[in-house]
Amino acid sequence: SDDLMQQECKYEVDALLDHLFEHQSTGPFVSLRLIQQMVTSNPNPGYVSRVVSAFREGTYTSGSFTFGSGKYGDLAATTAAVLLDVEARTEQFDADPSFGRALEPVPKLMAILKAMESEPS
Repeated sequence: SDDLMQQECKYEVDALLDHLFEHQSTGPFVSLRLIQQMVTSNPNPGYVSRVVSAFREGTYTSGSFTFGSGKYGDLAATTAAVLLDVEARTEQFDADPSFGRALEPVPKLMAILKAMESEPS
């Protein structure tokens, strides 16, 4: 009876994870979070759309290189799209004050204190 209950619980959890993974908003959610963590806190919609396409199609091509397995949700293709997209590599965005990653309050304070050569007391 306990074995049967554990088996049913496992099937239900697997079904829920499959449902969440295949949900239409999973690609945009994962893509946006990866872009925000690796490249910029404020990506434009075109950038997010290109990364979502790589997530959904499972492949990303940059020049003569192709990344991914062709399966939905391939993180190699998604990560390649995040890091190799023109928006991530173009220097003109460096001059844009809205481009880049915003620091969280504590790391920002630590960076300021380090820049001022503050010593702990």
